[in-house]
Formats: sequence, C-alpha cells, structure tokens
Amino acid sequence: MEKIYSNKIWVSFLRYIEKNHGKNTVRDILNELSVDEVELSDPAGFQTDEWAIRFAEVAMKYTNDSQLAYHCGLNFSDSLGIIGSMAIGYTSPEVVMDQVVKIETQIALKTQLKMEKLGNNRYKVAVSFKDGFLEHEMGCQNRVGGYEAIPRIFGLPYAKVDHTKCRFKGAEQCEYLITMPESGFIIYKKISAITFLSATVWFLISFATAFSQTNLLGAGGLFVLGIVLYTKYKSRQAQESLKWSIFSTEALINQNSELMYSNRQISHLQKFTVDLNRSTSIQQLCDLTVGFLTKEFDYGSSQIWLVDNVEKSVVCRSAKGYPEQMEKLIRSTPFAFEENWKNPEGILAQTLHDRKTLVVNEVEETSSKLSSSGADFLRQLNLSSFIVTPLFEITRPIGVLAAEHHDGRKLDNKDKLLFQSISNIVANALVKAELFASMEDKIQEKTRDLEFTSRQLLVAKEMAIQSEKMSSLGQMAAGVAHEINNPLNFLVNVIPEIRRDMEGLNKIRLIAEGSIENKERMLEIKQIEKSYDLESHLEEMEFVFGRIKKALNKSAQIVNSLKVFSRSSDKEKVSEESFRQMISEVLELIPKTNIGETKINISGSENITWSVNKNEMEQAILIFINNAIDAMEKQGELKIVIREEAEGPMLLFKDSGPGVPPEIQRKIFDPFYTTKPPGKGTGLGLTIATEIVKKYGGKIELISKPGEGASFLLYFENTRRQ
Repeated sequence: MEKIYSNKIWVSFLRYIEKNHGKNTVRDILNELSVDEVELSDPAGFQTDEWAIRFAEVAMKYTNDSQLAYHCGLNFSDSLGIIGSMAIGYTSPEVVMDQVVKIETQIALKTQLKMEKLGNNRYKVAVSFKDGFLEHEMGCQNRVGGYEAIPRIFGLPYAKVDHTKCRFKGAEQCEYLITMPESGFIIYKKISAITFLSATVWFLISFATAFSQTNLLGAGGLFVLGIVLYTKYKSRQAQESLKWSIFSTEALINQNSELMYSNRQISHLQKFTVDLNRSTSIQQLCDLTVGFLTKEFDYGSSQIWLVDNVEKSVVCRSAKGYPEQMEKLIRSTPFAFEENWKNPEGILAQTLHDRKTLVVNEVEETSSKLSSSGADFLRQLNLSSFIVTPLFEITRPIGVLAAEHHDGRKLDNKDKLLFQSISNIVANALVKAELFASMEDKIQEKTRDLEFTSRQLLVAKEMAIQSEKMSSLGQMAAGVAHEINNPLNFLVNVIPEIRRDMEGLNKIRLIAEGSIENKERMLEIKQIEKSYDLESHLEEMEFVFGRIKKALNKSAQIVNSLKVFSRSSDKEKVSEESFRQMISEVLELIPKTNIGETKINISGSENITWSVNKNEMEQAILIFINNAIDAMEKQGELKIVIREEAEGPMLLFKDSGPGVPPEIQRKIFDPFYTTKPPGKGTGLGLTIATEIVKKYGGKIELISKPGEGASFLLYFENTRRQ
C-alpha cells in the first residue's frame, strides 16, 4: 500500500499526547500499534492511509478525546518551540499561512492546497486530493485547529475559521475561510526589539572603549524608546484582544445561531423520517414530502416527480405552494426523456442523467439554455432560486425532488447538503413503499386465487348437489310420466270409442223419435232430452271431442318432455341437437302462470344444431329464459334469436327489462350473487349456465344499458366443436 503521510505528523501528535496525557499513554498507543518509537521518529519516513486511520482510532481510545486531531492542531504554535516561535514571530501571518500550505503538501502527498488572500487579515484555503483520494475526517479537524492557532505565534488571539465546504458532507473539496486578528501593530514589537538590541550593543561598546556621558545618554534614550514602543505594542495588543474578544463573541453568537438552525433542521429531519416510515403509500409519501419542504424547511414551493418507465417520462405526483392553476399545470405536464436521458426540456432529465444536485440562483440565465417551452414553463413558476436533486435506488432512477424560493432568497451549500439528505430519506422510503405495494399486489393476487379456487369448489359442490337434485327430480319425473302415461294412453284409446258410441246413440235417438207414435212416450223422451240438454251437447260434440283430443295431445307432449328431462346426463352421450327444438321443448315445460303476460318470440332455423348433452343444454336455456321473465316481472317481450355466424352458431336472449347496472355486470356470473329478494334465488343459475355453455365450447357475453334491457349472447365456435 502507498505511503502518503509523513512521520512528522505523528511525532507532533505523540508530543501533544505525552504533554497532556503522559508517557504511559504514548507507550500504550505504540504497543497496540506494534510500532517502534525510534522508527516512527525518522523524519524521512511515511505511513499508509490505513495506518493513519488505525492510529487515529487507537489514539482517541487511549486519550478518550474524540477531538484529538483538532486539539493537536491548536498546539501548533507550542510545537514550534521557543526559538522557532521567536523566529517566525518576526514575520507575518500571511507568510506563515503560505509556509503552512507548502509544508502540508510535503507531509501529506495526496493533498493539494491553494491559499488565496481575500482581504486584510482574511484568507481562503482550498484543499483537494489527487487520484480520487479521500482523507480521514480527522484531517479536517487538525487543519481547523492549526489555522486557528497561527495568530498565537504573534501573541494574538486565535483566528476564526469557517469550514464552509467539506468533502465528507458532499462537496467536491474542502474550503476554509480564515479571519486573523489585526496584526499591523506588531511592527512596534519588532522596532522595540531592535531598539533594545541597539541600546544593549551601545552600552557594551561604550564599556569596551571610552565610557562617556554622551554614549550613556544615547544608549539610555534608545532603551527608553524601546520601552515606549513595546508599551505601544502591548497597548495595541490589549485593544486588539478586546476588539477580537467582542468579534469572537459575535462569532460565537452566530455559531450558536447556526447550531440552533442545524439542530432545528436535524429535528425536522428526524420527524420527517419517522413520518415517512409510517407511510406505505407512494402517493401519501409524495404529499408528505412536499408538505414538509414547504412547512418545516421554509421553501416557498415544492414538487416531486417520479419516473414512468412505461411512458418514458417523469410525472409530477405531488406539488405544493403554487396557485391553483399553476399546480394543475405542473401536475398535468409530463416531461419525456429518451433512453439516453437527453431531452431539450433539460433540467429534470439532465438531473437524473448527471445524478447530481442542481442549485440555481440565476433563474433567467438557466432559462436561456432551455427550449422555448421549457423556458416558458420555468418562467411561469416565478422563481428567485430553486434546487433539484435526483432520487435513486443505487443505479435505478426513481424520480426528482425540487423546491423553490419566490421571495428573492438564494440557496447555498447548506441547502444543498440538507436537500441531499432529504432526497436520500425520500428515495429509501419510496423504495420501501414500492416493495410494500409489490408484496400487497402479490398477497391480493394470492387472495384472489384462493377466493377463485374457493368459489370453484363451492360451484362444484353446488353443481354436485344440483346434479343430485336433478337426478332425483329426473327419477321422480320418470315415475310421474310413467304413472300419467298409462291413464293418458287409456283415454287416448277410449275416446274414439266413446265418440263412436255417442254417434250410434244419436242415430238410435233420431230413429226412436221418428218411429214412436205413442205421444206419452214421446213426451217422456223429450223431457229426458231437455233435462240432460242432449240437443246442445250433441251439437257441440265435434267441438268437445276436438278439445279433448288437443288436451290429450298436450298432455302427451308434457309427459314426453318429462321423459326426456328425466334421462341421466351422466349416462346419455352427446349428440347433434337443434337449438330451436330444445328451446321449444323447454317452453313446453314452463307453466303458463310462470310466463304470465310475457311475449316470447323465437326466430331461427331448425337446422342450426350443435353437439351437446340435450338435458344439460336445456337446463342452461331454461335458466336464461326464467331470468329474463323474472327481470321483466312477467311482462314485456323476450326475443330469442338463433343465427349461424361465420365462427359458429349464436343464440341471443334479449329482454325488455330494466337492464343490468354496470357496477354489477361482472358480479352476476359469480356464485351466490343474486339481485333477487331473499328466498327467491340462490345466485347459482348463471354460474351453472356458464359452466354448461363452456363445457360445449361456447362463451357468454352480456350487453346491457340501464333502462334498455339485457342481451345474453351465446357464441359457439366451430374450432371448439366436441
């Protein structure tokens, strides 16, 4: 590993530790590090970065001083020694600052420093690093302490050092603003020292040569002048110390204000984090974020945009702090981006592409670089400054977070660091919300699968029960048909005989009336005819026997339908059946009282057939007809259309009822769902009908509008013919 830190650094640390914590502490540190003190004292030696980090950890452990590097920096003037301090003390702070910068580049090989004088006693030091190197955080602490201690070399108070940018807080480099106490009066000290030295030399020369009153007065005058100059130096030093003390107090007040501001921001961040962690809704997270930025973090407005990978754009999910019309415009304006993220609208897409926080204090200048539509959009927001930061999950772009000021306020590096912290919190919360939503979707999908399976089981169970009921009903119908069929056959056979006998008797009556001359006997016959109303009955005989024949034929048809219905579908094979014939037979089974005033019109050819189990298909047809009659409350018109389509047969059951509301159209096919009053329906009719139609390669479509009736279309495809 590359050695980059000079031993001189660690020697200065050890001297400070020995002075303030004792030799035993130094020995304990070196023992744990397994380092020889003599070897470490070699000024030509260097150590690796890993060793430096380890040294800091061990030294802080044994000294119990988390600010050890800073305190060693404050010891800078003492580490020079008496002679060194005196020699440097006759230069100037600027010379010392320049030398410190040069020395650091020699003892920390990966460090680059640039010193700039900003004004009277005010300097800026910029620190960057070679080859992407990042020093340990104790480097910042040591540097701050060292810069503060430089004025002590000249007998002045500590300097004021502002660490305005820090690599550890997201900046590209470290920057230090150093304000020194007034040092121009040090010239009095320098002249005073020269005067004292001159007076002393004069006395010595006078002693060695010819002692005279003139020499004595001259040397004494120089000595008095030295005292006056030194007094002037001390007076100015005291004045400057008092002034610096006041300045330091004000600086301390400002620092306390900054500290209070930081504490308040930390408190807001903690509350913000807690509130975000409580929410699992993406929309709620977005609303909460923009609300916090405008209320707790004092931004004039805020917006959050999320990536829509389907539409290849960023879409505003929440915005706050804008007029109502402007908020609608922001929410309704997606910004598209190409796969390479290049987009003439610029700001949002480029922020994602660069993965860097963008701080803009010159809005007009930024607007001039955008397309006309992008610039117009930005101007409508009426901003004085704004900040935009990307939201990422490692390398996956999630969205963009933005906040603005409208009252002339500008943004600085503190805002940038704060916003980056907020964006990290928001990105993590969004990722968790996405995971939660994904898990919730999977749970709901599994729940739907379980519910569907459960419904299927219930349907199967009900169909089994229904099948058993139908089987029992079939057996009963077969028995009833058998019992009714025998007397019907007897009646069918005996009625012609009765009619023939009646005709014979009528002939005998006529002959008797013509051949009997006995008036009393004739009167008796006429009375019998009159009492039995034979004349009218005989006249209506043809009509009565016609009605009897028709009734018997009707009864025979019903019995025949009961026979067909009673056949077991499990035992009966499928065969080509006419849809029209099956519909007619089903209508024969429905009692007139159930049909009421419903008009049923059937159209279609007898030749349109399909391979089905007749019993099952008639059961499905019966369900559609009964549902239509119930929906129309036994009034209205039911049209049944049988048509041959290109794909296969089509059956249409169209009623003139109230129709099926859109919100329940998908539900009516679900098991046990019914719109009928309790006790009037089981909710299984359409479920059973659907299963039967599917079984024979068909599908069902419902077309309905409120107030316009309902149409159930049954399609049978030739490609699915059994």
